[in-house]
Amino acid sequence: MFACLRLLATVAAIFTGLISAALGQGIFSRITESAAQTIARGTRLAFYSAAATVPGSRTVLVWKPGCNPERESCWQDQRTGETFGEAANPGASGQGITLVDVLYVDAGVCVLRLQQFTLDPLSNLTSRGAGGGLVSRDGTCGDYWQPPERLAALGEVNAGGTTILRGRTTIGGDTFSSVDIGTSGPGASTHYGYDAETGILRVASTRGTTAGVMVPGTGQTAQAGAGAALLTYTRFLGAGVPFALPGDPRLPPPLQRLRRVLYQCATITGMQNADAQPLQVPCTLAAEVVDRGPEWLLLRTVQRQRNGITGGEDAFEGTGVIARSGPGWLYADPEILAGFRAGEVVSADPLTGMRMTVAAIGRGEITLVEEGGTDRLEAVYDLASGWLRRSRLVQTSGLGFTAFDLTLAGVE
Repeated sequence: MFACLRLLATVAAIFTGLISAALGQGIFSRITESAAQTIARGTRLAFYSAAATVPGSRTVLVWKPGCNPERESCWQDQRTGETFGEAANPGASGQGITLVDVLYVDAGVCVLRLQQFTLDPLSNLTSRGAGGGLVSRDGTCGDYWQPPERLAALGEVNAGGTTILRGRTTIGGDTFSSVDIGTSGPGASTHYGYDAETGILRVASTRGTTAGVMVPGTGQTAQAGAGAALLTYTRFLGAGVPFALPGDPRLPPPLQRLRRVLYQCATITGMQNADAQPLQVPCTLAAEVVDRGPEWLLLRTVQRQRNGITGGEDAFEGTGVIARSGPGWLYADPEILAGFRAGEVVSADPLTGMRMTVAAIGRGEITLVEEGGTDRLEAVYDLASGWLRRSRLVQTSGLGFTAFDLTLAGVE
């Protein structure tokens, strides 16, 4: 277990230089004891995250029915007669940045837009990863924020697998009053450390285990081996306000009546500067409203595309949220877009390296280009309605590239 924790600590240490260089720049600023503030509509929280899977066994057995040990690389269990091959059982790890935008918050509801960026530890380049939306109705903002008054009401506990402690904590040079909540049980544990004054999550970690695997035993037998340890680590980096939001959070009537929005899409893969035509797979994306309030919409997204191997259809589901907010998904508030000027840098994020510029304005639309890391995203919004008309995200990797195109097909 200590080796697992050291692995995560090493991954986090690689990122320390980037954190130190980026904090205090651009839209982000440190949240310190002397400058504490709780979250509000329009706040962006940034977190560093790392995850690792540490295998409990270096090799695993792979069932190979009908394999002949005399001619192939396999062996036969002397007890059951089954034949197995032996394969490596590597671990995996990754790290990145999660941006959490608070699109709406009141005493009972919190609406969050999340965007993840993976980070290459060798090049320090980021790549846009998964995104989504979250609506919390319990007076919190999920794990990212707890009301300070609720934290203040918690008493210290150390019993039944639950620990709640109060104290002064220093992380990355910041010292703050903390409330630490931990749970432990067979094969799993969690820890969440909150700033007692702001309610913002400052650090978190989890540990879990997977089911056991089959491994070689003595005398050519198969036996159960240890499962893998699943580790995660999260650390708060900073908070800021990327876009000034309109004063009235209520959605305009067309959005209040929205049922769903439809897009045509395509995934394109190929080699840069190559004569060969890239591979293009058409798809559709439907975003359907599944929950709503006067100030927000929660949508379930389904992307469908043909599987080139099986001939069937693949479906990928997700979530997203819409509110009166800046660009970042399928909708951007027209009042915010109207304030942009051609050539203006409207957002510069020092942590992800992303920089958004107004490339063009005309014919009732605005073109925004966001570049950084391995990515280039060109998004065209309708100035009157705020809907994303079309976009192209291009991500490069070595000599290859992957692109994803979206084109608005209908609003219902």
